[in-house]
Amino acid sequence: MTIHAMRNIIGGVCFGLFAGGFAVFLVCQVIWIAGAPHAPDTAHGLIYPHDEHGGIIYFSAVQTLAGNLVGWLVPTFIVSLLISPKQNLRWRFLGAHWDNDDPHGVREIAAYVTMAVVVAILCIGGTQILHLLLALGIKPSADS
Repeated sequence: MTIHAMRNIIGGVCFGLFAGGFAVFLVCQVIWIAGAPHAPDTAHGLIYPHDEHGGIIYFSAVQTLAGNLVGWLVPTFIVSLLISPKQNLRWRFLGAHWDNDDPHGVREIAAYVTMAVVVAILCIGGTQILHLLLALGIKPSADS
């Protein structure tokens, strides 16, 4: 396997991590917001304030930690942009345009496979992973 193919695979995997994780978070966020109270509910652990379009709602520690961890997906997207091979790179005033240099479609396959795996892992064990992180002492921070 060439370095060129490896860069395409790594770029696809990084993009798949970002896209799969962000998609799961967006779906969860919509569901969580729909059921979130507007006053703290200590009996159910919904004590972390969240500013939602000007109104305050309250999330649990697991929900808040999930929201905090989404920020870690952005570097994987940046890595996918930087590491993927490009050809015909043209710089513009506020950016660049290029043609992807992936003649065999390896990056796209790696991205789709990674997205499917990330969605499956997060849907099956995402809550358990967050509970484990909380048990290890990683605490959520409220955003308001």
